[in-house]
Amino acid sequence: MRPLLRYPPADLMARLISLLFTLGCLAFFAMVYDNVYTDLDPVRSLADAAACGVQNCKKHHGVTQIERTWSGQSFTYRWEDAVVNVDCKRHYFAVGPRECVAK
Repeated sequence: MRPLLRYPPADLMARLISLLFTLGCLAFFAMVYDNVYTDLDPVRSLADAAACGVQNCKKHHGVTQIERTWSGQSFTYRWEDAVVNVDCKRHYFAVGPRECVAK
């Protein structure tokens, strides 16, 4: 009679853990690549809208700092009388729509 499992249960569990770890590393790499190396224009337009919700965009203003990290992007907008920081991140860590929040 042949055994039902090709590998012993301990070896099967080790392979499963290895597979899950590999998939987690690939998901993390994809998130880092998306946040650091892809096109910034769609995120920039969301950040502009969030900053304009806090301050009057008809006044002269500009972006003074852009930070791109593994977890998201940050923008600093400066007006003559105010500074607004905007953080943009995805809803579910690596997937989902982006959301920009002005502080």
